[in-house]
Amino acid sequence: MNSRRFIRREQKGLTLIELIVTAALVALALSSVIFLFRSGSGSSETLARTSALELGWQRFITAVRDDMRSATEAKSDETMLKISISKVDPDSSALTSSEVAYFLASDGYFWRQDSSNTRKFAFTSQQSNLAASLTFALIASNSISIDLSVVDIRTSNRILERNEVLAIAGQ
Repeated sequence: MNSRRFIRREQKGLTLIELIVTAALVALALSSVIFLFRSGSGSSETLARTSALELGWQRFITAVRDDMRSATEAKSDETMLKISISKVDPDSSALTSSEVAYFLASDGYFWRQDSSNTRKFAFTSQQSNLAASLTFALIASNSISIDLSVVDIRTSNRILERNEVLAIAGQ
């Protein structure tokens, strides 16, 4: 018979294995938090970019719609839209005619030019790593199609794609 008895002593601390397992779990938890934070901030950046682009597009297309309500003729090549406009002057009641041009310049602004002023709409100008394409096409001589595509050149992902078909009011 074995007369020795094992006497259990109180432990005063942690074993090496317990410390290693605890450190690994803490490192895993911190890595998960950092990953979630980074993916969340990336998503918010994408949302902010898309919102700014959408706002620029809406301002631009609203100006085009306003001019198309008074349009008598529209001409387009792929990159520029020219609209002939006839409006009644509220002071003299005289009919005035003018031509307005719309285009997206390489500086990242939508431009509206007529004989008296030039207006620019911020679009991709304040955002880096974006490439935008704006095309105009005449449809059946009484409508114009405007297509917009914005691509992130770092990832080749399309950020924004819009199409608008507007009727020429005077035809």
